[in-house]
Amino acid sequence: MSSPSLKLLFFVENPTSLQHLTRSRLLHHLTDEQQGFVCTVVLPPTLRLSDEELKHLQHVRFHYLDFHRLRPVDFQARTLKKSLHAVARDLLTVTAPHSTLSQDRHHLFKQKGRSARLRLLYADLLKKAGLKSHHIGRMAQNFGVYPEIASLLDAEPPDYVIYFNILIGQMDFLREVKRRGIPLILDIPNWDQASSKGPMTVLPDHVFVWSNFIKKDFCEIHHFPPERVRTIGVLQFDYYFQGNKPLSREEFCKIHNIPVESKIVLYAYGQPPGIRACGPFVKEIIDIIGDNKQGFRCHLIFRASPRVPFPTMLNDEPNISIQHPSGHESPDGLGWISSPNEDRMRMSTLMHSDVVINIFSTMMLDALCLRRPVINIGYVCGATEDQPNLMERFFKYTHLSAVMKSGGTWIPRNRAELGQAIKEALTAPASCGSAAQELLQEICGPSDGKSYLRWVDALQKAHAYESAKTERAKP
Repeated sequence: MSSPSLKLLFFVENPTSLQHLTRSRLLHHLTDEQQGFVCTVVLPPTLRLSDEELKHLQHVRFHYLDFHRLRPVDFQARTLKKSLHAVARDLLTVTAPHSTLSQDRHHLFKQKGRSARLRLLYADLLKKAGLKSHHIGRMAQNFGVYPEIASLLDAEPPDYVIYFNILIGQMDFLREVKRRGIPLILDIPNWDQASSKGPMTVLPDHVFVWSNFIKKDFCEIHHFPPERVRTIGVLQFDYYFQGNKPLSREEFCKIHNIPVESKIVLYAYGQPPGIRACGPFVKEIIDIIGDNKQGFRCHLIFRASPRVPFPTMLNDEPNISIQHPSGHESPDGLGWISSPNEDRMRMSTLMHSDVVINIFSTMMLDALCLRRPVINIGYVCGATEDQPNLMERFFKYTHLSAVMKSGGTWIPRNRAELGQAIKEALTAPASCGSAAQELLQEICGPSDGKSYLRWVDALQKAHAYESAKTERAKP
């Protein structure tokens, strides 16, 4: 590294970002003697790391600040904040009509019986005048005073500030960073944020994303220069490719009370917006795989967030287990904080599952990393044939376009197709193999356990860019 003393300041706002950063080798690598970066991580007190976790990150500084509660103290920001957010969101909706964000907003207008056309008429006029959401963000950077952040930045000025969230308004305090001329890096830790969140009310100088697929969406939707977007892969997936060993099948089956010879069907439950059908989904799968109907003895693992109760209708069903990710809910409701051993249990669960069923969740990508056959349920289980398929609208989501075009997973649209998909996945699990790996590559980029190295390389390129810009600005 040409500048080994660079100071990096990370703002971590929720458990997803925390695990993205601390469960990979990135911080270890940045702070080793050869790299020599000085890393400080700022996070809310509710995300405080355990002593065991801190022991493994002893060269990293941690600063606890409840920045979610910070409000600007200047009159301009307090007065204009909500109005500017609304205008920027409406502009993004009309300038990127294909985005997941825009689709969701139009669906919400329809649900409320409101006319999207009338609601967004003024934004269409602003669009025709050449105004875009990032213009609002750039203007808003001139105000918004946050004394706590200012003190933190001035006490020991960092060379770069890194953050992970473009949810509108949540990171407005980073305007203090922009006004100081400190380069700001946005590291997007998931596959849907680029198209489903925003607009960016603080504009980053550089952006790190998983893949070219996400890069394309981000640049088109947020009008960001592609030369300042770097692809790094998926930090949290590095674990699967670094020689970590899962539990043996015997150990795993003993923990979950599963006969070793059974075919294991994993249903990784995720609840699509507006669809609450946990019980019917599980019941449908049980009806299809029960009583050796597939020619095998099958056991279902129902894996869900601890906030999802086990359906009482299934209490008497044999050959079914429930699995919650180990960890705990953050006290302020920011999300689920996984325990350090959760990575190994998730890997073991996937490795020993003969087929993984989900509804277009990130668990699909985890499964593809471990070469498990994946079924994405494309209909509402329990609905009658004369009812419209409420899942259809999700098929148009921008971040799901690669999945819908690919043959890398099964996407059944009714019960008969689900039964056929399960049968094919159990009897010919490699039938989608090459297409599945192409899909993984398209969405996640390289899957080789080296994303943390590409992250550092991306930082070096961003630093070279900023250094060249500084040189050009000299008289």
